[in-house]
Amino acid sequence: MSRATALARFAGHFVQTEFSPLRGLDMARVVHLLEAGERGDYCDLQWLYRTVEKRDATLRACRRKIAASILRMDPSVRVMKHAAADPRAHRQAATLRAAYERIQNLSAAVRFLAEADFRGFAHLEKVYGKDRLAPGVWAIDRLEPVPQWHFRRSGIYGPWEFVSDTSSAEGEEIDPARFITREVDDPVDEIALIAFVRKSLSQKDWDAFVEGYGLPWLFFIMPPGINPGTPEYYDWMAVARGVMSDARGALPSGTQVASSRVDARNHPFEEHLNRQDNEIVLAATSSLLTMLTQSGSGTLAGNAHQKTFDSIAARIAAQISEIFQAQFDLPLIQALHPGEPVLAYWEIGHASEKQVAARLGHAAQIRKLGYKPDAAQFSELTGYRLEDIPGPAPAREPAAAAAPEGTESIDPGLTLNGAQVRAMAKIVQDVSAGTIPRATGVEILVAAFPVSREKAEEIMGEVGRGFDPADASAAPDESETDEERLPNRANRTGPAVSLADQLPPASPGGGWLGKARSFLNRAIGRETGFELPADGFLHVVPIGEFPVEGSEGLVQVLDPRGLGAMAIRFIRQGGGSLVDYDGASGDLDRETRAAGWAEELDLRPDGLWARVRWSDQGLDDVTGGTYRWLAPVFSLEDAEDLGEGRIRPRVLEGFSLTNKPALRTQPVSKILQDE
Repeated sequence: MSRATALARFAGHFVQTEFSPLRGLDMARVVHLLEAGERGDYCDLQWLYRTVEKRDATLRACRRKIAASILRMDPSVRVMKHAAADPRAHRQAATLRAAYERIQNLSAAVRFLAEADFRGFAHLEKVYGKDRLAPGVWAIDRLEPVPQWHFRRSGIYGPWEFVSDTSSAEGEEIDPARFITREVDDPVDEIALIAFVRKSLSQKDWDAFVEGYGLPWLFFIMPPGINPGTPEYYDWMAVARGVMSDARGALPSGTQVASSRVDARNHPFEEHLNRQDNEIVLAATSSLLTMLTQSGSGTLAGNAHQKTFDSIAARIAAQISEIFQAQFDLPLIQALHPGEPVLAYWEIGHASEKQVAARLGHAAQIRKLGYKPDAAQFSELTGYRLEDIPGPAPAREPAAAAAPEGTESIDPGLTLNGAQVRAMAKIVQDVSAGTIPRATGVEILVAAFPVSREKAEEIMGEVGRGFDPADASAAPDESETDEERLPNRANRTGPAVSLADQLPPASPGGGWLGKARSFLNRAIGRETGFELPADGFLHVVPIGEFPVEGSEGLVQVLDPRGLGAMAIRFIRQGGGSLVDYDGASGDLDRETRAAGWAEELDLRPDGLWARVRWSDQGLDDVTGGTYRWLAPVFSLEDAEDLGEGRIRPRVLEGFSLTNKPALRTQPVSKILQDE
């Protein structure tokens, strides 16, 4: 433990147990402490700030809401965009990542710096470990928060001094290089302290008002014949006082009781109390809000308030990021990379709406598998308040879908994934429902899955044998009009539409439906010239080392470690990576159209394979031969520096259809051979 931290904890314990700053607190004392703070004497003022933060419900709620928003932010080390291909940038990024990963209390340190918005300043002391990174440079293990009441300075701009004994006016000047310091000129607690005192005074008057006017007044009217000064008068008064004191007893005959009721609900202090709470919220939210969300205000109001606190936290995070870049990143880079310009930096920021949506989608996928995501964790990650839906939990997805009644079960020896099994069962169900003829269903099974015609017939069983379309040359009844003919088309003899047109128009491509459409197109004479892989997976990232185009000797290393990181990140984000055309999404001046969306990644011995759900235009482009290659798009800013001009990409931003790929794998589609 650092010397400053140890002294601060000891002295803080002494102050906490021996002194309560709320005793005798009035407006005159508040003004005195605020003036002392302007002179740099912060001890008593900061201890009072801490106590008020604990006692005032509105102030405490504002602090917790902002802290919660900061907790949902994602820290990251990035390289500057203009240096994405510079090996020095990736070496610096690797240095910063190692340094930040070593800090044991980084989240707590960030939260403490955020408190400067309320208290005016915050200091983190760098606690060095035993590992030496370079001559005279030691690794930092912790960033220890030092309580604000142990600091003073001479005036507003004097150097900071550490005060070990809070009762002393003398301090020891600190070395700025050993601390990370954040200062805020207009802290929230200045306004909150004044509002707190005013609320306390109003509360006291409110209590007196309720005591005096909250209970109805009682009046006793003496019976006739009792005159003041007589013995009967004094006897009656003694009885009346007894009844008045404990609200029970009997009064002499003829006594009348009257009362006067005052409506204590409309007391004159409520508006003043609410005004003080509004002042605190205004100060904490930079005038964006006047009150906190109340129960019953509705989802829209709650979301609006949350977005406000998120925007405030984003502003604080940007300032904290700049402080770390200047007081942590810069000295480290100058010491370990002398003579190099700063090309990498650390920052924290809120997850984008796309990231939040991906996380929620990931939670939905987990729930579909029969597991219950942790609501508290996802609330923290997304900012949404999650509640369980009443009712039984969804059952786990079965290993294979049940076939309709009257069919044989699907051969368990077949090598099929869950999607293929469900698709196969759906075809059988469509035949059973009469949606497609049995023969067409068998042809689709043979074309789309690794089964023989005999196995396809066995899978189909007896389903659809009663539905035998007549020859296509059979002529319709000419006596029927087109309007009369259309409603009954499904039950008439002869095919109503071509076999290919019986498939849904929006094809996912690359899966069984794309294969089936290709087969049916050929069956009816619509030769496309190209076809997609039967299982829908494309080899998109190979294993090996490849030069980075446009760089000076930079080599990207594509190995199982980096590809595994890409796959894990893809899964965590819920999939759905964009497939664009010729890298258009990386150029803001170009129109971005989706050729498809990568929905699955599979890490295999030869690299990454992806299954793409093609858009209508994308499917036409790959099956028509307009585009033949699918290129991965890496984030060089997040790549790991391996030294000697070699980097390991770890983030896969998406894919792009192209005819000039930098990494040659298998083409998206292959040319069909004449049969």
